[in-house]
Amino acid sequence: MAFPVVSTKNTFTSAGVSATQHTLTYPTGIQAGDLLIMFAALDGANVTATWSGPSYTRIVAQTSGGAGSQSLDTAYKIASGSESGTFLLDLSASEQLICYHWRITGWHGTTPPEGTPSSGNDANPDAPSETPSWGAGDTLWVAFAATNNGNLSVFPTNYNDNQAFDNSGGSGIADGAVASRNLNAASDDPGTYTNDIGIQPWAAATIAVRSSDVSGPAPLTGVVHSSRGSWR
Repeated sequence: MAFPVVSTKNTFTSAGVSATQHTLTYPTGIQAGDLLIMFAALDGANVTATWSGPSYTRIVAQTSGGAGSQSLDTAYKIASGSESGTFLLDLSASEQLICYHWRITGWHGTTPPEGTPSSGNDANPDAPSETPSWGAGDTLWVAFAATNNGNLSVFPTNYNDNQAFDNSGGSGIADGAVASRNLNAASDDPGTYTNDIGIQPWAAATIAVRSSDVSGPAPLTGVVHSSRGSWR
């Protein structure tokens, strides 16, 4: 088995500042061909990120249920190897931001990550079932949630890796939580987070990343029995 690996990561919090543009930092050690994924939790309804500067491609975006006062956006980029230092992220409205930025190695190399979003208004943000197009395989599964307020103290069952929860502080708070697991399966349903504050609008997503360990066609077998190398 050879699962994708979250090799380095960086977390940005807007620290109580609402803005239409935030300065983020790349994870360290980026090499050409690495997979970069950003998970953005955004205060406000129907807020999206513009990945024009570093040219990311959106995976899924979702606004929260209920009062709709929180949104999430996710995007990926296949690294050129020149990414380092800081870059600007633009938002469609002046809002606070939590952004988890991961550098992933050992991934498929060409198959983009896939995801499914969900939303609700209760105390249990629920990352939904995801069935990626490549079927069963050594897959990195990520459960991501954005909620209006609170403390996502309990992570989805079996999602024990890369756990993080962050609150941007101040008023107009952005709350984000992320966690992952390795599982060879054709689909997975991470289940729920638990918000200590209780009922709050939330958005969630499950993202799947394909492994580089993909089985090819079965090799030819046989016995060479002449100088012309025929098989039988």
